[in-house]
Amino acid sequence: MTQFYTVCLVLFYLLVLVGCATDPDIDSSKVFVSSADTLPDDTQLWGKVTFADPTRNAWGTDTYVVNSPPSITGDVLTLSVSYSGGCESHDFTFITSGVFLESNPVQLQAVLAHDANGDSCEAWVTETYHFNISPLKTRYQKAYRTETGTIVLGIKGIPAVVYTF
Repeated sequence: MTQFYTVCLVLFYLLVLVGCATDPDIDSSKVFVSSADTLPDDTQLWGKVTFADPTRNAWGTDTYVVNSPPSITGDVLTLSVSYSGGCESHDFTFITSGVFLESNPVQLQAVLAHDANGDSCEAWVTETYHFNISPLKTRYQKAYRTETGTIVLGIKGIPAVVYTF
């Protein structure tokens, strides 16, 4: 009877060993374990640009952090932002009244609104958003009747950035 138990125990251990062996069909170099390990996505994220009362909260008041000073290349404002989420799409809207503050160069006050769309997930997401700010240039050109100009964008909570065209 002792031999029977010994044989059963040895067979059990062999089954456990064989069952836990790695599957040769699985390439472990292609297994992703975190969001930082996902394949790169070259799709650019574009935010909206709106002329409206920036004090209204119609576009979202969810929190975010700007990771570095904004930059402008051509007519595109670029911002790197981080926020808590990861389960829903997030919307960023650049809102300005379009009223220039008379100085040299003129200034334009704005707000960057964030709508998390009810995302309650807690991953820390970092993304780069782009905003086509050419409507600001068009408004300036009509107001000052010139093709070239400079606008200092004062975006609430973000370092000022100079837009020259």
